[in-house]
Amino acid sequence: MQAFVVFVGVALVVGAWFVGSRVRSPREAAASAAAPVGSVLSSAVERRVLSATVIQRGDVRVGSSFRVVAPTSAAGSAVAAPVVTRQAVKPGDSVVEGGLVVVVSDRPVFVMQGVVPVFRDMRPGLEGSDVRALQAAFGRMGCDAGSDGVFSDAVKKCVSGLYTAAGFGPLMAGLDSDGLSSVDHAVNLLADAEASLTQSKSGLVAGSKVDGVAIASAQGAVNQAQRGVGSAEVRAASDVAQAQTILDAAKKALADLVAASSTTGVSSSVAPADVDAAQLAVKQAQFGVDAAVLSGQLTVADARDALTAAQAQLVAATAPKDVASLRQAVVAATSVRDEAAAALVRAQKTSGPMVPLGEVVFVPTLPAVVEGALPLGASRGAAAGSAGGSFDGGTGGPAPSTPSPSGSADAFVTLVTGGLHVDTRISVTNQPLLPHGSEAVLLDEVSGITYPAVLVSVDAAASAAADGSQGFAGTLQSKSQLPAELTGHNLRVTFTTASSGQPVLVVPVSAVSAGANGVARVEKLNSDGTRVTISVNAGLSADGSVAVTPAAGATLGEGDRVVIGVSQRGVASGG
Repeated sequence: MQAFVVFVGVALVVGAWFVGSRVRSPREAAASAAAPVGSVLSSAVERRVLSATVIQRGDVRVGSSFRVVAPTSAAGSAVAAPVVTRQAVKPGDSVVEGGLVVVVSDRPVFVMQGVVPVFRDMRPGLEGSDVRALQAAFGRMGCDAGSDGVFSDAVKKCVSGLYTAAGFGPLMAGLDSDGLSSVDHAVNLLADAEASLTQSKSGLVAGSKVDGVAIASAQGAVNQAQRGVGSAEVRAASDVAQAQTILDAAKKALADLVAASSTTGVSSSVAPADVDAAQLAVKQAQFGVDAAVLSGQLTVADARDALTAAQAQLVAATAPKDVASLRQAVVAATSVRDEAAAALVRAQKTSGPMVPLGEVVFVPTLPAVVEGALPLGASRGAAAGSAGGSFDGGTGGPAPSTPSPSGSADAFVTLVTGGLHVDTRISVTNQPLLPHGSEAVLLDEVSGITYPAVLVSVDAAASAAADGSQGFAGTLQSKSQLPAELTGHNLRVTFTTASSGQPVLVVPVSAVSAGANGVARVEKLNSDGTRVTISVNAGLSADGSVAVTPAAGATLGEGDRVVIGVSQRGVASGG
């Protein structure tokens, strides 16, 4: 009975509520029929780093498959009909860094740890991330090859050690078609240039040197000529004086004869013939005087000419040498020598032990386990572009940056690397935004812990998923060790495809509109409810927000509120 009373009471209450909810006064009915009152929706302006992201899902798994395929020749072409000439490993073997995994056509293939794919011959003098990865591997192996990304002499030494320890000789860069070293050729050119320079310098020294013997000889000749002039002058004077004495005697004799023949009163004993003879003797003596004077003048003139010539020889012997051409020859020879020396340095830098494409392959983690290996004598056709190895990543396709033969059947050795990796599928739309090497953040949504990662492989071609959607299979490798308990878990993968880089003013996309002039604008909501239109420059847009910069003269700052719409239900604001 008591239960019945309670039931009736409850029923009455419910019935009263029902009737009351259905019965309205005329005022209430009119208010209900009127249009709802709208109110402004607004959002706060923020200042933060704005990033555009791509969100994926990824499954954590153990191990990555890596296929070692045909190496290439030192000339860069694929090895024709490569054959396994030595089995270095067998399935189940563990491969450590620097390990020899196969010998193809008598050339070794070594494995090292690294995420950078080998894409070219690594030769002395080259620079790049592949060389830096090689240096890092050698460093872990105990050989100091540096870390600057340059294939230096230190790298050459480590390469020689690697090949020699395995029983091979490294292939040498810098050899011509006849097998002659460019270094030897440069050394010979430098030796020739040095010899030519030495010869030019010797010529300059000889041409510039003062010849003391020649000067002394010229001075002696001058002295001798001066003495010759003196002797000639004395001899000429003596000859003239002697001839003059003869002339004077002849004149006296003639005078005596003339005097004797003309004496008055005395019978002359002088014959006319004697007078004639005396006169002739005077003439002859006069001729002798004239001849002596002329001969003396000629002799003195000759002696003075000899002195002038000797003095000219002395001036020539002591005059500065004209060595301009000799100096120019030395300059030219020096230039040739310097170029030859520079050529030798270049040859030494780019010559020596090299690593042909495919003879060293990088895998992301070591040690690795051999999953399969071809037997001795097995061969594979060298596919175009095959270059030592490629990731399978458990997804059935290699990374586009490491070409390989299609299908693992072309692999000489298949390795499985340890550690946890994340498989993901990239949509056809997002694939252009996420190239090989893209950075990502892995999020374990259960623990809230994040892990930085890198996209180490992406399929070259799209494939269909179980649901029929097209996408590209990819593999992510964490930059830190993933906990073992994450194996099999599904993680959130976030790629950042664009970022403002620094904090910027950010508003919701719905707050930005375009005026009649096409200029972007927002409506700033003042504290008194009034609104003011502000022109802005719109920037990066991501996740429903857009970066804005107020136009010149406009004011918009962090914490201001901008209109994002009008509520029909009385909602005052948002954000």
